[in-house]
Amino acid sequence: MRLRKYLSVLLIIILATGILSAIVFISNQYYSKTYNAVIQLSIVNLSYIILGIILGIVHITRQHSTPGNWKIDKLQVAVFTIPLSVFYLMLIFNVQDIFIRYHMVINSFFKDAIGILIGYSFISSFYKG
Repeated sequence: MRLRKYLSVLLIIILATGILSAIVFISNQYYSKTYNAVIQLSIVNLSYIILGIILGIVHITRQHSTPGNWKIDKLQVAVFTIPLSVFYLMLIFNVQDIFIRYHMVINSFFKDAIGILIGYSFISSFYKG
C-alpha cells in the first residue's frame, strides 16, 4: 500500500513536470513568433506557481479524509507566502534595479524554485481542523 502511494506521488510529479515543460515550450514558441515578452513571462511564471500547487495537492488529499471544516493557516500566508510573492514579483519585474539584471534572472533556477515554493506554501496553508 505504501509503495502504491509513493508511486502515485511520483506519477503526479512526473506528469506535472511534463505539463510544465510543454507550457514553457509552447510559450517560447509563441514568443519567437510574436516577440510579446509580457505574455510569455506571465505564462512561464504562473506555470511554476501552478506546479507548486499541483505538488501540494498531495497535502490536500491527506487533509480531505480528516473530519472537520477547512481552515487557512493565516500565519503561514502572512509570514511566508505573501512576502515570498512580493519578492518573486520584484525578481520578475526588476523593480528599480534593486536585483540582478533581467537577463540573469530570467533563466535562473532560483526564481523558478521561488515560484514553486509560493504555490506549494499557498496550497499547504489549507487544512481541516
